[in-house]
Amino acid sequence: MHRYLKTIPTVIGACALLFVLCLSAYREGLFFDADLYPLEIALIGCAGAAGLLGCLRPGTVRVRLWSCAPFAIAAVYGLMLALHPASVKGTTDAFLRWTAYGSWAVLLGVFFSEPRRREAGWVVLQLAGTFLVCGGFAGWFGWIGFPGIVFRSDQAELAATGARLAGFLQYPNAYGAVVACFALLQWQLLISRKRGLSLAAALLLVPALASLLLTESRGSILALAFGFVLSLALHDGRHRGYGLAAAGLSVGLSAAAAHSAFAAMKHGSPGQGVWMLLGAAAVGALILHRLRPAAADWRMREGDGRAILARAASAVTSVPGGLLVLLLGLAAAYALLAGGDTGGTRVSGNFETAAARQLYYADALRMFRDHSWLGMGGESWRMQVGLYQSRPYIGNEVHSGYLEILIDTGLLGFLLLAGMLILYAWMLRKRTKAAAAWGPAAVLLAHSAIDFDWSYGFVWLLLLYWLALHLADRDGAGEGAPKPSQVAPSWQEAPPAQSAQAALPAQAGSPAPPPRPP
Repeated sequence: MHRYLKTIPTVIGACALLFVLCLSAYREGLFFDADLYPLEIALIGCAGAAGLLGCLRPGTVRVRLWSCAPFAIAAVYGLMLALHPASVKGTTDAFLRWTAYGSWAVLLGVFFSEPRRREAGWVVLQLAGTFLVCGGFAGWFGWIGFPGIVFRSDQAELAATGARLAGFLQYPNAYGAVVACFALLQWQLLISRKRGLSLAAALLLVPALASLLLTESRGSILALAFGFVLSLALHDGRHRGYGLAAAGLSVGLSAAAAHSAFAAMKHGSPGQGVWMLLGAAAVGALILHRLRPAAADWRMREGDGRAILARAASAVTSVPGGLLVLLLGLAAAYALLAGGDTGGTRVSGNFETAAARQLYYADALRMFRDHSWLGMGGESWRMQVGLYQSRPYIGNEVHSGYLEILIDTGLLGFLLLAGMLILYAWMLRKRTKAAAAWGPAAVLLAHSAIDFDWSYGFVWLLLLYWLALHLADRDGAGEGAPKPSQVAPSWQEAPPAQSAQAALPAQAGSPAPPPRPP
C-alpha cells in the first residue's frame, strides 16, 4: 500500500506536466501574452507554494539553485520597469514570462529529484512530442480544423509547393525547429534499454522527420544537422555506425512520406498521403528496432538465412556502412523533394527571406548601439523599429532570439542569458553525458539565432524541461555511479545480450561498457 501511495504523486505530477506541455503547444505555442497569463499565474503560484513549503518544513521540498537562473533575466526586466522602457506593457509581459519560466524550472527541479519521477518525465516528453507531431499531420490531412495549421502561399519563396506544415504553432519555421528537436531525441532513444521507449522512438522517428520536411524550413533542417553532428562528435563512437545507418534510413523513408503528402495536397486530396506515412513509419520501425545494438543477439544464432542477415546487418551498422546508408538517404531525399516541377525552389534559390533578415539584424544592432548596457525593455523592436529602419519593410519580429534579448535587456541581460546556458553546459558535463542533452537542445538554440522561436513560450518550456530532465539526473546528494535508469540517452556502447556474450569469448576479458539510458 505504501508503494502505491508513493506512486500517486508521481502520476499526478506527470499528468500535470503533460497537460502544460500539450496545452502550451495547442495554444499557438503561447506566442500571445493573453494565452500565457493563466499559466503564468499557475506556475508562479505553484513555485511559490513549493518554496514556502521548503522553508516551513525543511527537507520536504528542495529547490535546486540551477533552477533559479531564469529569475535573473526576469530581474533585468523588472529593473527596466523603473527606468522608463520603450513599452511598459511589453516590459511587464516579459518580466512575467521570465518569472514563469523560472517557476517552471523550479517545479521541474523539485519533481525530477527522484528517479521514478524522471522515468515518468521521459514518458511525458514522448507523449507531448507525439501530440505535437500527430496534431500537425491531422491538420495536414484535413482531419481537424485548426487556424493556420497549414501555411498556404502561391509565392515560391514562401512555399515551394504552395503549402507548408505550420502545426499548432501556426509558423512553419518555429514548428520545424521543435519537431527537429523531437526527431533528434527519437534518434538518441533508439538504443534505450527500455524496450518501450526504444520501440516508441523507432515508431516516431520517421513521422517526426516527415513533419519537419513538410515545413520546408531550411533553417530547421540546418539546425537539425548541427545537432546531429554535435551528438556524433560528443558520444564515444562505439555505435556510431548504427546511428549513421538509422539516420540515413529514416531520412529516406521520411522523404518518401513527405513527397507523397505534398503530391496528395497538390491534387486536392491531402488525406491520401497518410498511407505512405503509415507504411514508411512501419517499415522504419521494424528495421530500426531489429538493427539496434540491444537486439544483436539474433545475429549470433545459426541458421541458413540468419547468417546472411547477420552479415548484412553487421555491414550496415559499421561506420562505413552507416555512412553509406546516410549518404543514400540524403540523396533519395534530395531527389524526391528538391527535384521536379515544384520542389527545389526553396533549396536552390529564392533566398529573399534570408536577405530580409540581414536588414533586420543590421537595424537591431543600430538599436543596440544606442542602448548598449540595459536595452530598452520588452517589445523594443516593435516599438522602435520605425525609428531605425534603413529601408521600408514590414517586420514585427527581429527574427533572432539573441538579438531580441540584446536590444531588450542590453549587455546585462545577454550576459546573464549566456551565463545561464554556460552554467547548464558545465553542470551537464560534470554530472551526465553532455551529448544526450546538448544535441536536441542545440537544435532549438541554433535555430533561435535566425528566427523568433523564443517569442513562443512553449519553446522555452520545452527547452527548460529537456535540460531539467538531465540536470536533475545526478543532482541528489550521495548518489554514486549512474544507474541505467538514470542516464540520459546517448550513442554509447550497450551491454550485449547474454547469448551474444557467450558467442564472443574474446570479449570476456574486456572491461564492461558504461550503463545505458532508460
